[in-house]
Amino acid sequence: MIFSLWQHIERDAQKIIKMNLGYNLPYKFCRIFVRFAFRSNYRKRIYVNDEIVPKDVPVIFAPNHRNAVIDGLTLVSYYGKNIVFLARADFFKSKFLRILFNFLNVTPIYRSRDGMNNLSKNEEVFDLCGKILSRKNPICLFPEGKHSPKQSLLPIQKGVPRIALPTEQYMDFNLNIHIVPTIIYYSDIHGFLSDYYVFFCKPIKTCDYKDLYQQNPPAAINQMRNDIEKEMKKEMIDITNDAYYNFYQYCIDFCSDKVAKEKFPKEKDAIPKACKLIINRLDDLFKNDNSIFLQTVNYYGRAFSILANFGLTSKDKLQRTNCFSIFSRLIGLILISPLAIYGLINGIFPIITYFAVRSKVKDHQFISSLRVAVAVFILPIFFILQTVLVGCLTHSFVNALIYLSLLSPTLLLGCYWRKWFKDLFRRIKVNKFIKKHTDEWKFVMKLIDYHTWL
Repeated sequence: MIFSLWQHIERDAQKIIKMNLGYNLPYKFCRIFVRFAFRSNYRKRIYVNDEIVPKDVPVIFAPNHRNAVIDGLTLVSYYGKNIVFLARADFFKSKFLRILFNFLNVTPIYRSRDGMNNLSKNEEVFDLCGKILSRKNPICLFPEGKHSPKQSLLPIQKGVPRIALPTEQYMDFNLNIHIVPTIIYYSDIHGFLSDYYVFFCKPIKTCDYKDLYQQNPPAAINQMRNDIEKEMKKEMIDITNDAYYNFYQYCIDFCSDKVAKEKFPKEKDAIPKACKLIINRLDDLFKNDNSIFLQTVNYYGRAFSILANFGLTSKDKLQRTNCFSIFSRLIGLILISPLAIYGLINGIFPIITYFAVRSKVKDHQFISSLRVAVAVFILPIFFILQTVLVGCLTHSFVNALIYLSLLSPTLLLGCYWRKWFKDLFRRIKVNKFIKKHTDEWKFVMKLIDYHTWL
């Protein structure tokens, strides 16, 4: 009976994605919680060049892939239409995940490594893509083929052109598909209340490849792949110097905020622009003035070692914080602590679930995804159960409703409160370092002065 029920649910899920040419209630419902989770987990959510995303033609988004599931959800949170995601077929081995993915508009795409006998199933995928795109529903496919936390663009694979061009050919090149290369940048890929930026690059029209594809399909696929990579590199914060990757990261940590304020004071994407400026300058030094480059490497390495000896990192803000500012923040945190603690206590079960699962996650790239997944799937379940329990215990629907209305804001306040306390502790630690070891602090600030090389 249970097996029959699973089959029925799976058929319904597959039917939803095959008919996903308009309204998908599970997807829409999930999107509400995704938007809430993103507002709760990220301080700034900035979309750049979103005006160039075509509104009246079929679109395939092609983002870089640094942060597992979060990368796709940044588009779900932004884009009003149902996005169908194409993911590696090996993700669908679990029946539960297969059903969940189908409900959430994720469908498999088969590669040669999935078995040559499975490649014929892609014909059905092309047909599905044609139906979805013909109704102007967007599709998303990650062109790098895998994810990596590094701020580097992996080699672009042929996945996007192998979907776009055969699909367009299947529809006699009448769809006019536009591919939108997309860059996602995180100020702190794992950090709570960090920022993310989504850059939309110049759309690539598949109709421009019609003649070449009809004459030589492999050449057209390679050309489109190269064009996608070219557009992505224009916006990508791309550290290609692997031997000095950590040094580049230290420079970004130490300098990006100051460079952003100095060079791009009125730009909403000032931080990513500052990062690109830093990387481009370091690349130029590495190629054309290696002595200055190696001297800078030595300076920043020494600065990092000194800070590490005092329990500080390159991410700490090394400016002195006014004592009154620290005291007032501490008083504020103490005053709101009852509400914050109340929220954390009421959210204790989702919090325990998060940390229990996190301890078993070996790939740190899934930490942010796990945090959002708990907010989207686990929190609502516990909040509903707790509300029902309060209603039963108090025999009052009004009390239960009041309790429910307080759960989300107080838990969110509790999470912010914990983050603010940690930040305040780091500021106090920096102040102690500056006060007790003034000479070392001045030496570090001299070592990391970017004006000597930028």
